[in-house]
Amino acid sequence: MTSTRALPALLGLTASILLLAGCATPASPVPSPSSTPTPSATPVDPVVEPASVFDLECADLVTPEDIESLALWQPVTVASDEPLSTLPGGTGPLAYGTQQLGGLHCEWNNGKDYYADETGSPSELYAGVLVNALPHATAEWPKYLANYKQEASTANCHDIAATWRCEQNDLVGDVWLRVTVSGVTAGSETQASAAAAAVFARVTSAIAASPRTPQADWMPADTIGLDGSCERFGQPAEITALLGLDTEMVWVRPAGGWSLEASTWDMMRSAPCLIGAPHADYSVAVIDWLPAGEWAWRKAERTGTPLSLSGMGEDDHARLECLDDGRCIADMLVGRNWIRIEMFSPTDSLPEFRVADELPAATTALAQHIVTKLRG
Repeated sequence: MTSTRALPALLGLTASILLLAGCATPASPVPSPSSTPTPSATPVDPVVEPASVFDLECADLVTPEDIESLALWQPVTVASDEPLSTLPGGTGPLAYGTQQLGGLHCEWNNGKDYYADETGSPSELYAGVLVNALPHATAEWPKYLANYKQEASTANCHDIAATWRCEQNDLVGDVWLRVTVSGVTAGSETQASAAAAAVFARVTSAIAASPRTPQADWMPADTIGLDGSCERFGQPAEITALLGLDTEMVWVRPAGGWSLEASTWDMMRSAPCLIGAPHADYSVAVIDWLPAGEWAWRKAERTGTPLSLSGMGEDDHARLECLDDGRCIADMLVGRNWIRIEMFSPTDSLPEFRVADELPAATTALAQHIVTKLRG
C-alpha cells in the first residue's frame, strides 16, 4: 500500500510507479432619465489568499545565526515562505495545504531541490532548513504517534552523502510543528541531533509565544464543492471505459503510515485518488486537488500547453505538460478548485495498464471527463 509518509505533500513529485498503499476606480457616468441602464454583470468573488493564524513571519522563526550554527555544507542562498520545486512538473496543489489551513511553510536552502526526483527521494545536493507549522492539529497528532511514537519529539538524523539530515515532529499546543535540517556537517549523529534540536527549540518557542488570530472566512461563495470522494470525479467503470483499459480499475487512497501532509489531506478532505487495479501494486493515474485553490494556482508557475475543454467556465483554465520521465500532467482550475491529474506510462510487463490512446490524449480525455462531472 502507498504510505502516507512516503508521499510527501505530493509536491508534483508523485512516483511514476505508485504503490497502492491602491488606485480608486473612477465613478461611472450617471445615465440620463431617458437612457436605458446597461445591466450589471454578476459580481465575482475576489480571490483571497487564506491568512496565517500566527502573528509572525518566517524570519521570526529561524535567524541567520541559527542557520550558521548548523554548519551546512553549502551556504543558504534562497529564503521562501512558499513551497519550492525545480523538478519537472513543478509544485502541485497539495503542497499548499498547510498554508490553506492557516499554517506556515518556511524554507531556507542552497538553491537546490529538496527532492532528487519525482519519486520523492531526498536529494544529496540539498542543504537547508524547512519548517512546517500546522494549526488545529490536535486530532491528527495521535495518528502520527500510532505509527512513529519512538520518533516523536526528538531529532531523528540519518546520513546522506557525508552530511546529516535531521527531522523533528512535535505537538506544540494544537500546532503540529515539523523542522527538517539538511546538509549538516557534524562529526557524528549525536552532534547533528544536538544542532538540529537547538534550532527546533527556538522555533518551538516562537510558535508557542505567537498570538493567534482566527482565520477569516475566505473561500469564494461560487466555489464548486468537492466532497472528498473519488467518485466526484467519476465511477471506476466510466474511467476504465474512457481510457480503453483491459482491466477494470478501482479507486484507491494512500494508506499506511502518517505525516503532516497526510493530516492536511485529512483536514481538507482531499486525500489523493489513485486509479488502480485490485490485483496489482500499480496505478494508471493519480488525481489530487486543493479545494478553492485558485489563490495557490495564481502563485504557482504553470507550464505546458493550454487545453480547451468543453463546458469550462469563464474563469476555468487547463494546461497539459508531458515530461521526459513518462508522465503527463494536466493542471486544471475548475470552479475555483485546483485539480491535478498525473498519468503514467506502464512498463511492458504490465500491458493491462496500457491506455488505448497515446498518453497526452488519454490525459486530456480524463481532464475533459472531470470537467464534465463538475460542470455538467
